[in-house]
Amino acid sequence: MNIGVIGLGAVGMFVAAELSKHHEVTGYARRHEQIEKIHINGIQYGGKKLKVKVSHINEISEHDLYIVCVKQTQLDDCLIYLNRIKKKALVLFLQNGLGHLEKIESLPHHIFVGTNEYGILKKSDYEVKLTGKGQIQFRKLDDDHRHLEDKLVHELSTKEFVLKKSDQLLNILHEKLIINSVINPLTAIFEVKNGFVIENDYLKKIAYQLTEEACEVLAMDEKKMWERVKTVCLNTKENYSSMVVDIQNNRQTEIDYINGYLLNKSEQALTHQLIYNLIKGKESLARDNT
Repeated sequence: MNIGVIGLGAVGMFVAAELSKHHEVTGYARRHEQIEKIHINGIQYGGKKLKVKVSHINEISEHDLYIVCVKQTQLDDCLIYLNRIKKKALVLFLQNGLGHLEKIESLPHHIFVGTNEYGILKKSDYEVKLTGKGQIQFRKLDDDHRHLEDKLVHELSTKEFVLKKSDQLLNILHEKLIINSVINPLTAIFEVKNGFVIENDYLKKIAYQLTEEACEVLAMDEKKMWERVKTVCLNTKENYSSMVVDIQNNRQTEIDYINGYLLNKSEQALTHQLIYNLIKGKESLARDNT
C-alpha cells in the first residue's frame, strides 16, 4: 500500500518505520528541522536506518491509507489538511483519550479508530526505540463497509506490527483512557518513570484512588482495571510517559482529553480534579518561565 503517516512523534516514527519494510510510506511533519534530519539520517529503529520519504504537512498528497499519529492538542490543525484529501479515503486515527471521536465522526472519509499498545520511546527527531511489545487494535467508526477492516489487517499486519480488529474498541479505549489518566499525570507531576507509580507507596495509593474514580465514571470493573494499571506500570517501568516529556519540553499536555474528559462526564471525580489542576499549574509555570 501507499501510506501517509501524519505526525512523526514516537508513535508516528514507529508506525512509519515498521510499515516502510513492506510498503511505500511518506511521513508528514510540521517542523522543517525534523524533516531535514530524517532526509539525512532516515528513521533509525531497531538498529537499522530505514529510508522513509518525509514532507511538510502542507504538501500532503494522495495515498491509499492515512494514519494520523498527532497528539490530541494538534488534531484540530491536522483536520484542516485532511479536508484536502479525497472523500472516502481510508484514515486511521491513533490518539490517546477520547475527545477526538466527536471531531472526526463527520469527516467524509472511511474513518477507523485505534489504540496503540506498543511501548515506544522517541530518542531524537529521527530515532525511535521499541520498549515493549504490543499490538494496535482498531475498528471502523461506523458500521458501513466493515470489510475494509479485514483489508487493512491483511495488508498491514505482520509478526512485528500486529494490527487487530476489535468489536470491543470503545471498551478498549475506555481502558486506555483510565490507564493514561493514572500513569501520565502522576509521572508528569513528579517527573519520574512509570514504574515509580507502583513502587512508591504514597503514589500507589493515589493511583488506586484515580483508578477507582475513573472506573465509576466510565462504569468499568475497578479490580480488573487496577490490575491493568499495575501491569502497564510494571511492563513500562523504565519508560517516561508522553506527559512527562511534554512537561519537560514546555509543551501543552493532553490532560484536557484524558482526565479532563472524565471531569466532563462527572463532578464527583475529585482526585482527578486535583491532578488536572496540578498539571495545568505546571503548564502555566512553564509558559511563565519561557
